[in-house]
Amino acid sequence: MIIFTPKKFLNAIYLRGLNLSWFIKHGVSRETFVPRNFHRKSLLPLEYKKEIRVKTVEKIAELLIEEGIMDDKERVKACFLNDNFSAFLVQGDDL
Repeated sequence: MIIFTPKKFLNAIYLRGLNLSWFIKHGVSRETFVPRNFHRKSLLPLEYKKEIRVKTVEKIAELLIEEGIMDDKERVKACFLNDNFSAFLVQGDDL
């Protein structure tokens, strides 16, 4: 299990043109990022931390690679391990 900040992740992917519903359409559960008792993800505090399975991170990595946002599965894992998603904001040519 990896502990990460869902709001940081959601903000980073939003800046790349994706949103939570895109992940849901591709088979990633909403509860992976937002707890059941939150009806709006915008109300999620930045301090909120959540556990995520490595298998789920790998699935997210595959989706981000297919979409062209990331180019390496290990790099996506590192972002989750470090709880730093700034690599999602860099274009592939800028690496």
